[in-house]
Amino acid sequence: MACVFGMEVCKQYFNTRYVRLPDQLIDLEMARSDGSYKKMMARYANPLVLLLDEWLLLKPTKTEQRDIFELLHRRRKKSSTIF
Repeated sequence: MACVFGMEVCKQYFNTRYVRLPDQLIDLEMARSDGSYKKMMARYANPLVLLLDEWLLLKPTKTEQRDIFELLHRRRKKSSTIF
């Protein structure tokens, strides 16, 4: 259902990003190690609609929990996030 909604939002030309949560967490971890964490976080925080697929299939580490919280905090009151 979320994917269908995401495709419809794209058809309306809204800035939308779809990502599997495990892939996003790997991206953020790699960005942290190479110094591009802020840029990578902005990449996920800026779209009007963010679709996070495969939400919490595995228990996240403390660092991953902080990343998820930080992302949701940055997106609150200005954009939509679908889990």
